[in-house]
Amino acid sequence: KEIINDNSKGYLYEYGNIESFSEKLKLIIENIEDVKQIAENAQEYAMKTFSIENNVNKILEIYQKVLCVKKD
Repeated sequence: KEIINDNSKGYLYEYGNIESFSEKLKLIIENIEDVKQIAENAQEYAMKTFSIENNVNKILEIYQKVLCVKKD
């Protein structure tokens, strides 16, 4: 699962592809308002996805699964 969605929470380009990289840089320079929105989207996603509460809940789910397996 991708953390960054192209044009939604960031810009993706093929590693090593200088042409693709330069196209994304040009998009950033020419569309500063879009970049601000993308930055807000990325921050919101990170705060929800990687919050302490969310991580604690995921760890608790794992512990519960492990404990259930050991009981069987």
